[in-house]
Amino acid sequence: MENGIYQRGRIVSYQVQASDGFDLDNIDSIDLVVAAENVWQNSLSKQTTIYWKFYSQDTLFAAEVTGVKENEKKIFLHPPRSGKFIFAELAPFPDISTRAEKGAWSIGYTLIPAGYGDFSGSKIDTYDTVINKIIIQDGIAAGDSVWLINGCTPKSPIGKIRTAFYFHDKYGFVKMIYNLVDSNQSVSITAVSSQGFQ
Repeated sequence: MENGIYQRGRIVSYQVQASDGFDLDNIDSIDLVVAAENVWQNSLSKQTTIYWKFYSQDTLFAAEVTGVKENEKKIFLHPPRSGKFIFAELAPFPDISTRAEKGAWSIGYTLIPAGYGDFSGSKIDTYDTVINKIIIQDGIAAGDSVWLINGCTPKSPIGKIRTAFYFHDKYGFVKMIYNLVDSNQSVSITAVSSQGFQ
């Protein structure tokens, strides 16, 4: 089944804003690129390959390969998690049922794989709740109705993390907010443009 939102060749550009003092290596934008060929899909995960490209003042700084799962039941996006964005590996991932409804909630966990330093092998409990449809005020979907999904990791190696994910029926996850409660720091990743969408 071909993805309806995260179609091959699609590029979504995001603007990154962090609270004062949050060192993100001066990353100010990120592109999500849906691969033309699926190097990540296998019989277990059935995920489509995506690349996250990290930019500092329009210069490519780093990239990572991961995946998105889109089917008749749900849309599950691996967020950018390389380098200073490792906090996103410890938080709930952007995830929504195709039959989303207000008040729907889930309990899950993430097993941190090798390659994440001190976090490798950790089991992180996560919770999320579909809050409601709201009108988003900024980014590519400004003025449109989106689903707001709030999440929480009550305990992790870097403390409590709260998330807010905004899902648009056409553009997918258009905003991801991460609040690192214990250190009083936050990061907002907002979609500002999209190419290759049919």
